[in-house]
Amino acid sequence: MLLVMLTTLLGHDRQHFFLERHPAAHQGVLHLASPAHQTGMLGVFLALDFFLFYVFWEVMLVPMYCLIARLGKRAPPLRRHQILPVQPLPAPSSSLLAILALYFNYARTLPQGVVGTFDIPTLLAAAQQFPDGLKIWLFWGFFFALRHQSPHVPVSHLAA
Repeated sequence: MLLVMLTTLLGHDRQHFFLERHPAAHQGVLHLASPAHQTGMLGVFLALDFFLFYVFWEVMLVPMYCLIARLGKRAPPLRRHQILPVQPLPAPSSSLLAILALYFNYARTLPQGVVGTFDIPTLLAAAQQFPDGLKIWLFWGFFFALRHQSPHVPVSHLAA
């Protein structure tokens, strides 16, 4: 709940900070992309389902791309637009494959006719019974996806 409160407060402050510092020509993008990005972040923190977590995580990247493309100043405009959409492609597939592997290995343990779930607490409890090799692969799948797309490492600036 702390992350939800911090996201709400800091997202609101971030929008006001950018509105004061950028000309009126860029404010339309800010008014659309900033709340959409904040909605994606809140969805990530509030999701209790792996599928919703994945959807909100990916939805969060679209407004972030719009904000960086419009307001970013480190890379040249053409180069910035070419790098950002291509750069995060391996990470979402890694995350999706890890989520699907978790789901299908859980579904194999269920009796015939019972439908599986993407519920995070249920899948994490079931993952305790998985073989150690599968746990390691799942860890690295999630680690690579979340580490590669986390905002604290500006990989797009390194490629410029």
